[in-house]
Amino acid sequence: MRLKTLTIQGFKSFPEKVTIQFNRGVTAVVGPNGSGKSNISDAIRWVLGEQSSKNLRVKNMEDLIFGGTPFQKPRGFAYVALTIDNTSHVLPLEEEEVTVSRKLFRSGDSEYRINNNLVRLKDIYELFLDTGLGRDGYSIIGQGKISEIISAKSTDRRDIFEEAAGISKFRYRKEEAQRRLAAAEENLVRVRDILSELEGRIEPLRKQADKAQTFLKLSEQKKTLDISLAVWQFNSFQDGLRQLDHQLCIAKEHHQQLERQAEELETAIQTSYSHIQQLAVQIDVRRRKMHDNETELSESSSRTAVLETNIFYAQEAILRLEKETAQLAEEIQQGCNQLTQQQNQKETLVRQLAEQKELESLTQKQVEENSSVLQEFFVATQKLNEQLQAAATEIGEMNYRLAQLEAEANHYTARMEELEERISLHSQKQSQLQEQMRELQAYLERRQGQIRAGEERIEAGEAQLEQARSSLDSQKAQLEKQQTNRNTVAQRMGILQDLEKNHEGFYGSVKKIMSAAENGRLSGIYGTVSQLISVEQRYATAIEIAMGSSLQHLVCQGDQEAKAGIAYLKQGGFGRATFLPLSNIRAVALSLTEQEKVKGFVDIAARLVSCDPQFDQIVASLLGRTLICQDLDSASQLAQRTGHRYKIVTLDGQVINAGGSYTGGSLIKNTGLLSRKTEITSLQKQLEQLEKLVEQQNQAVMEATQLIIQAEEKQRQRKVVLDAAKQELYRKNLERENLERDAQLTRGELLQAQQEKERFSSALIESGSKVEDLKRAVQQKEEQQLAVFDQIQRENLRTADLRKENETLINRRNTLSLKNLSLQKDLDRLEGLRQDLEEVQKERAIKSASMLSQRQEEEDKISNFRQQIQETVEKRNALTQENQDQDASITRLMAQRDSMEQSITQKRAQQKEKSTDREGLSVEVARLTERMNALQGEQDKVVSHIWDEYELTKSQAFSMAQPIENHTVIQTELNRLKNTIRALGSVNVGAIEEFQEVSQRYEFMTGQVADIEASKADLQEVIRDLEQNMKTIFSDSFQRINRTFSRLFTQFFEGGKACLELTEPENLLGSGVEITVQPPGKIIKNLASLSGGEQSFVAIALYFAILQERPSPFCVLDEIESALDDVNVGKYARYLREICDSTQFIVITHRRGTMENADVLYGVTTQQDGVSRVLTLDLNQAVETVGK
Repeated sequence: MRLKTLTIQGFKSFPEKVTIQFNRGVTAVVGPNGSGKSNISDAIRWVLGEQSSKNLRVKNMEDLIFGGTPFQKPRGFAYVALTIDNTSHVLPLEEEEVTVSRKLFRSGDSEYRINNNLVRLKDIYELFLDTGLGRDGYSIIGQGKISEIISAKSTDRRDIFEEAAGISKFRYRKEEAQRRLAAAEENLVRVRDILSELEGRIEPLRKQADKAQTFLKLSEQKKTLDISLAVWQFNSFQDGLRQLDHQLCIAKEHHQQLERQAEELETAIQTSYSHIQQLAVQIDVRRRKMHDNETELSESSSRTAVLETNIFYAQEAILRLEKETAQLAEEIQQGCNQLTQQQNQKETLVRQLAEQKELESLTQKQVEENSSVLQEFFVATQKLNEQLQAAATEIGEMNYRLAQLEAEANHYTARMEELEERISLHSQKQSQLQEQMRELQAYLERRQGQIRAGEERIEAGEAQLEQARSSLDSQKAQLEKQQTNRNTVAQRMGILQDLEKNHEGFYGSVKKIMSAAENGRLSGIYGTVSQLISVEQRYATAIEIAMGSSLQHLVCQGDQEAKAGIAYLKQGGFGRATFLPLSNIRAVALSLTEQEKVKGFVDIAARLVSCDPQFDQIVASLLGRTLICQDLDSASQLAQRTGHRYKIVTLDGQVINAGGSYTGGSLIKNTGLLSRKTEITSLQKQLEQLEKLVEQQNQAVMEATQLIIQAEEKQRQRKVVLDAAKQELYRKNLERENLERDAQLTRGELLQAQQEKERFSSALIESGSKVEDLKRAVQQKEEQQLAVFDQIQRENLRTADLRKENETLINRRNTLSLKNLSLQKDLDRLEGLRQDLEEVQKERAIKSASMLSQRQEEEDKISNFRQQIQETVEKRNALTQENQDQDASITRLMAQRDSMEQSITQKRAQQKEKSTDREGLSVEVARLTERMNALQGEQDKVVSHIWDEYELTKSQAFSMAQPIENHTVIQTELNRLKNTIRALGSVNVGAIEEFQEVSQRYEFMTGQVADIEASKADLQEVIRDLEQNMKTIFSDSFQRINRTFSRLFTQFFEGGKACLELTEPENLLGSGVEITVQPPGKIIKNLASLSGGEQSFVAIALYFAILQERPSPFCVLDEIESALDDVNVGKYARYLREICDSTQFIVITHRRGTMENADVLYGVTTQQDGVSRVLTLDLNQAVETVGK
């Protein structure tokens, strides 16, 4: 298995999609600081499931998404994909190539995929378990993290050894088993609590179920008698209805005859009305025609006035066009004059331009002659400069040789002075070394005394530290005890809340209603009375006894909600329930006189209950006539004073009923609905107090822990100081030995300095002679150089005069050119003006022709308007004659309409007589109908009673009814059954179903206890097996890593020794790992005493030992060799080459030695500010190319 490719998009400094190919061997990623090299390492770590933003070097996860630059927009997501070669099937997947990807959006949403299939983070973690990869693996060592292997605590260091040993999967399974075991234990406690709760409910429910069975039997007998009596009543009502129906038929027949006669008269009247309406329509048509003619006459007058106005405006337009035509002719004449003037100006400018061009040509010719002479001067001057340069070069060489000789002489002189000083210093050093050795011996004696005192202070500190640890253990034990109490209370409260949530203890019908209301199937249900009220703990028992089954009554908004709830129970066969509509319930307040109150009287029960104000009437109706007393004696006394009119309940649950009967005895503690709710409230308060205590104790433990940490730190500092003192003592002994060697060396150096002084003295004399000869030669060359320089100066003066004359001519030529350009420009401007003026003249001619055309059009309009006026006058005369004819026709039609209206009046009188007779019969029909409706209503009441009471249709009731000989006897028997049922008191019919349900649940919970206990035993056995396997595997792996680490340490440090030790050998699964090293020539008691480079090299040796024991498919190393020197970098890089056959390495580095041993180099650079770019170089191909 190896890493094939890494794809990055929108991640940190990589806004665009970048794909990096990885081959076998070593791949190095290089680049300047801040270019984004380490972002590649972060991308690999992130896609493998890293969740810590700190490890990814960001403040929060959103910072991983590219945030934009002045040239790049921010990206909306970060995406990284890792493609792995799985041909060896190390990963438990069938595919030979596995792609793992992770995507993060700015909204915070993220997704993981394996081969483009959505998975969970847990799936990623389990996929790479025990491969060395993953978030807890050792395959990725981040920047600056290699030294953490050394500085980490021994217990933290253990994780990497577990991953290397391959027991992470066992520990993962063990933790899963332990979580399941803890869950099983919690479930066991919870189930046992539920069993205890159910045991207290079974017996009371059995009694209620027996009572309900008796009630159902009596109710069935009552049902049969009630239905039979109702059927007898229905038949009696039916006979009376048949007689009334016969009388009603006769009255209705006579009534119908009168109605037919009235209808005939009405038909005749309607016919006359129809004729009248036709006449009215004809009159209306003629009147509308006259109105239309008058309207058209008015409009023709208006049109005539408009046409006359148009004629006026057309004449005005003709006058305006004549004026504009005359003005345009004048403008055309002015334009012609301007064209003549511009032509004269153009001819003058053409003559001036020709004269200026001739003068410019003469000036140019003189400039060219002067330039030829200047070229000759330049050639001559260049030759002289070359002679001068050659002389200067020769003089420079001589001066350089002279400087060398003078420097050599100065060196000899300085060296002699130095040797004299060294001779003096060596003499002084001899005496100083002897003095230092005496002082050092005295210092060593003092330091040894300080070390002994430091060891005594450390022993005393250890004793104090042990005492503080003992105190901390005691506080931790107290904390655990408080936590146990808190967990017990929380568990009990959780069980009670589950019971409350599941409506345990409620009737089955009530549960159904509550479930339907919660699911939205029923609306307007506020809950049960027990859920809507609250009461203090001391009154809970009394209120619960006082209310009894009323606690399970359902409070709803109004009648419609109550009906909907009852229909739901009927439809599902869920039993019965009592509903309390807020719109109906009204209570009468009860008040006691002072004479009626006794000692021990608490209050009216309704006043002891708290609820939302909208439920006050509900509470008052249920508890408003119930009194609460402290004990039975005070209750008895109060009952006598109030004449046994009210129900009285004591605080311990004893009852004196209205009428004087007593109810009492022992109670099962905390079995009621209010008691449970009150207990939950009490447990919540208790839990809050325990939470505060736990927090306070936890704070105390943290403070004690902090003090111990400070003491341990102080003790560690003392040990560090003591170790430093011992190291210093060791160094001072070495220093004394060095002083002795220095004294011997100083004597030899003094003799050598005296011999060198004599040799430099003779060399100084010879160098002085050479300097004098070279100075004379330099002087001769400088004289020759001066003569050439004078000749060059003369030539330069002649050249300057000629250049000045040439510049004057050039300026003159340029002035002439400018004047020519100005004249040409004026000429072009005049030509443009002439062309513009010609265009204007053409436009004026076109406009003049257009005006003549418009004048002709206006004259044509005037002629047309006069013709229209003549036609309008003729049409007005015709309309006036038509209106006179229509007026005569209207007078004739109105006379016919008056005659028909007189006929209608006579028929109306006859119709009124018939109507009076018909009304008398209507009263008789109404009386008979009312009597029939009354009997029908009685029948409907009987049918409604059967349906409301028993949900039976009429046909079903007839089939169930028994024959009745004496309905009085049946009625007496029915009353007796009703009284018997009433004497049973409150009956919970749902108790039968609830008793069966609780019994079944009790049996189920008993089986659950057995199953959970068996599962618990199985999990404990699995944990023991996993721990045994983990011990065996870890022990073998640890020993092999230890041997390899010892060998690599000796190889890297070229000597010395190192080993790994368990801090608790007897506790293989919890022991930490300590590292002991001793580099050659050093005594190390603490890893902190090593230099930074040594610590990194030790960590690298340990890391390589782990890789050799359990190779990771690939490793990402981010500048782990940065603290090493060049020699050790070479060792590190060579070892990488040795093991790269079994592990693929991606190294991020700045070091040359690592780059030289890489197969492929990836360069990371910043293309723009904040944007990274990747470049590739295959070193193997580059070497082959250079070799060719």
